Amino acid sequence: MSNERIGCSLADAAATSTYMEYLEPASRSTSLHVIYINTKLETKAYAHELVPTITCTSSNVIQTILQAFAQVPDLTIWYGPDSYMGANIVELFQQMTVMTDEEVAAIHPEHNVDSIKKLL
Repeated sequence: MSNERIGCSLADAAATSTYMEYLEPASRSTSLHVIYINTKLETKAYAHELVPTITCTSSNVIQTILQAFAQVPDLTIWYGPDSYMGANIVELFQQMTVMTDEEVAAIHPEHNVDSIKKLL
């Protein structure tokens, strides 16, 4: 068996002072930190000291964020450490602004086009 370290570069990216500096402003507003599941426990714990933090996977991140906004409409989401996924999430929400209310509700029943525009 190899002694080579197996890890996740995305999770490792959050275990830096730069990532914690990114989260610092989150402690000053109504915020939720949504963090990738493979992120190190120490990073999650430290982040949670600054701001409420919930762990997600790539398969449930959209529902997690939409549910959070349904419950706290003036919320600010801090997503990380996967900036590529973060950009895709923003793009999806932008695309949802040109859908019908029925199409948006099919993705999350507590949302419509107006609520999606507000979360952007």
